[in-house]
Amino acid sequence: MEYRIDTRLESRIDRERYIGKEFITNQGNKYVVLGVWEHSPIGKEKRYIIEYEDGQQAIAYSSTIKNGSIAKPIIPEVRIRRMPILRTALLMSDLHFCYEDKHCVDIFYQIAEVIKDEIDELIDLGDGINNNSLSKFIDIEPQQFTLIEEIEAYRNHINKLKGILKESTKFVVLQDNHFHLRKERWLAENPMLKGLIPDLSPLFHEEVEHGVPYMPFGQHRVGLIHGISYGKFFTKQHIEQYGIDIICGHTHTMQLYTSSSGRQNVNPIRSYGVPCMSIHQRYVQGRPTRQVCGFAILTYDMGSDNYNIEYVIVENQMAIFRGKKYFSRYNESN
Repeated sequence: MEYRIDTRLESRIDRERYIGKEFITNQGNKYVVLGVWEHSPIGKEKRYIIEYEDGQQAIAYSSTIKNGSIAKPIIPEVRIRRMPILRTALLMSDLHFCYEDKHCVDIFYQIAEVIKDEIDELIDLGDGINNNSLSKFIDIEPQQFTLIEEIEAYRNHINKLKGILKESTKFVVLQDNHFHLRKERWLAENPMLKGLIPDLSPLFHEEVEHGVPYMPFGQHRVGLIHGISYGKFFTKQHIEQYGIDIICGHTHTMQLYTSSSGRQNVNPIRSYGVPCMSIHQRYVQGRPTRQVCGFAILTYDMGSDNYNIEYVIVENQMAIFRGKKYFSRYNESN
């Protein structure tokens, strides 16, 4: 008989009190709580799947875990499809099609192919489309694109990723500061043109409102936003605004800020900036910038609530990732 752990029934209390923790029965048998059993009745005492040192598994109520009165084995035929404790999200931000950095995008595809079996979520932090025709900035690039061309280029990019990543990967997009231009203001100003702009929302399993933190994997520690600050210390501003660990795009650069509010047994809050995946556009007119090209990988431990950010920086058409060099295969004749 096969049973499944149901993460929908898990809570932060479950993870802190039971899941991943080792206990011992009154008979001296050690076991680890693997997760909440999917058949736990709503409103009644939860049932948990446990595993003894010899690999046998059983179902236990929280009360029996507390008092150790678990006979061994209870249901020896129970076998579960293990849900991974480590979850991984591939993060991309600020592609600004059709001004994407093609070398960065190519390396992004290469690394996505290498780690595709690890990736549970693909998250676009926003500004996937440049919205050049709607922007307040004057386009002075040698080559210019229509809104439809930008949308179709971005659609092709997402569809290529769907072909690379495993079928179960969740695709998430965060609304950005350009979003209202395309889907709200422009249509408000031109209501007779409603329906003429292709809608990209169906490409994603979830679309998150601008400025509202998206909490990947259903955890409650780290939120992802496009970004609401462009100041010198934007990561600090995000901590002050949200009060949780925050990962953002928008600024086209890397940055890490750690709060000073950490106390013993209380982790300080951290805030990160994720690099962009677009070229250095000419509208900045030679002004110095902090632009860094690349992307990131978020790995989260659902058992301990620890997490890690890996940056992949693309410079001179190459990147280094987990001890290996990756070179762009893109050339202008493609």
